[in-house]
Formats: sequence, structure tokens, C-alpha cells
Amino acid sequence: MYRTFNFKVWTLLFDNFGRFTHPINICSYHLQEAGATPVQEIAYSMANALAVLDAVQGRSDVSDEALPRIFGRISFFLNAGIRFVDEVCKCRAMTEIWEHLGRTRYGIDDAKLLRFRYGVQVNSLGLTEAQPENNVIRIVLEALGVTLSKRARARALQLPAWNEALGLPRPWDQQWSLRIQQILAFETDLLEHDDIFDGSAVIEARTQELAEEATAELEKVLAMGGAVAAVDNAYMKRRLVESNTTRVRAVESGEQVVVGVNAYTDTEASPLTAAGSQESILVVDESAEREQIERLEAFRQRRNGAEAEAALRGLRDTLTNGENVMPASIRAAHAGVTTGEW
Repeated sequence: MYRTFNFKVWTLLFDNFGRFTHPINICSYHLQEAGATPVQEIAYSMANALAVLDAVQGRSDVSDEALPRIFGRISFFLNAGIRFVDEVCKCRAMTEIWEHLGRTRYGIDDAKLLRFRYGVQVNSLGLTEAQPENNVIRIVLEALGVTLSKRARARALQLPAWNEALGLPRPWDQQWSLRIQQILAFETDLLEHDDIFDGSAVIEARTQELAEEATAELEKVLAMGGAVAAVDNAYMKRRLVESNTTRVRAVESGEQVVVGVNAYTDTEASPLTAAGSQESILVVDESAEREQIERLEAFRQRRNGAEAEAALRGLRDTLTNGENVMPASIRAAHAGVTTGEW
């Protein structure tokens, strides 16, 4: 995916500087699920953001006056894992690093534009099929990790359902996750106080440790030529594989405890799953797949086949030549090319 990704695609979104809203969202969620440590999640997401900003800054039609507004509208999508203190400190470190990069690399001094704006999906990969009721506690703790610190609080939060490791959640399961957020927001005093971690020696020390280590890792990536080069030479992939291997081995050996999986596995029967897993998840009717395939085939029959094939050839040629894929993709959409074909 990364090797065919062209950062020039995103610069098309800046053609009208007076009206743009959210030019791009930098996603680091998948980094943690691929095994990234907090240091790597910080460093590599920042490297990706800088790759986009540097490409935009290098455009002849982007003025110096426009760049701060572009910087200020970039947002991030983070992962929140179970290591509660690390997640709090990770978000505080990212807030500090983002502001520092804005000031020193791009000369931005408007405090509003320097804010680190991010949303969060808590760690779905950490949900367990064994004793799935434990996932509710995991989800709550992961939500607290990105909401308790006011200076580094998520702007948006989405929570998985307790039974997503088993299958598709039912509406009631989704409602339970929604109620977690509503109770945090409306029943607790979470939103009534300044940052409760300000002045904490433990939090400040860990935040600075993460910031320093992540900055050092970011400098390594930048010295290679930035995120694109670090993907091409497989540096980031290699580092993520190493981290994930370490994590998996720690779980398998029992060094990293996962309750219900490698420790405390004896359990009482759960009333939530007592009727069997098929009763605890949303089971899609088998006819849905057949009906969807029929609709897809009917759609392809109605479109102009020659135009669709020509658009796909154009997309292939564009990718082969390393050109901007956005115009070819738009042409494909107009020709009725389906997502799978694209």
C-alpha cells in the first residue's frame, strides 16, 4: 500500500485555501496494531505528517501565509492501548512535539493552529475471545487514557464493543460502548477540572522520556530522507516487526500477562455468552451475501463497460508511471469502476 501511495495526491486538497476544512488525517492507529511501541507510534506518525507538509510546502502555488492554516487543520487518529500511564504520557508527548515542530520547522506561532488535534479508536486488537466480558474493563481503561489529561485530551473518541473478538456486535453491544462515553461525560466530574496530571513528577518524567526517545527515532527517519524513504527501504516495517515479535513472545511466555488468556483462565460460565457465541454476536443472514453479489453484477451490467475498462487501464498506467493517482481515480469513479476493481 505504502509503495503505491503518492503524497502528491493530498496536495490536490489545498487548491482553495479559503474554504478547506480538514485536509488530511494522519493515522497512527494501525501502527500500534502492527506492534509499534509508544515511541514508534509517535515518531512514525509525525514522520508521515512531515512528509505531507513538506510536499505541500514545496508547491509553487502554496504561499507562506497559507501554510500555517494548513498545519492547523491537520488532524491525527490514534490508538489507545491498555498500558494506561503510557497512553496518557504518549498523548502529552505528541502534543508537545507537534507544537515544537510547528514552531521550529514551519515558523508557526499561533497557539490555536499549533494545537494537536486527534481522535481515538481504542485498541480493538487487544480484545480477547477468551473471557470476552473482561474487554469491557479494557475498553474503559483505554478510554480514560486519552480523556483524563485535559491538555492532551482526544477531540473525538470511538469505542469497540466487548464482543468484537467473537464477531459482529449487536446494536445492544454498541449501545454499551456508547454508554461508557456518556457516563464518563455526564456522570463523572472529568470535564470540571484543569489537567489533573500537571505537576505529577511521574507523568512529567515519563512524558519527557517518550518525547526524547520519539524525537531521536524521528530524526533517524528524517536522516534517511523522511517517511517515504523509510518505507521504501523497509526501515519502519522492520522496526515494527521487531517490536511486534517481542510483544507476541512476551504474551506466549507469560511475561506479559493477559487475563483470561495466559493467566487466571479458570472462569465461571458467563451469562453474556451462556447461550453460545452465535447468540452473543450479530449473525448476518446468508442471503445478504448473495443479494449483494447480484446487485454488484447488475450494476456492472448497466454501466458502460468500455469506459470502465479504459478508466482501469488509465489507473494502471498512472501507477506504473508513478504519477498522481487522484485524477485517474476520479475518472474511474465516474465510469462506474467498483471499489474492488479500483
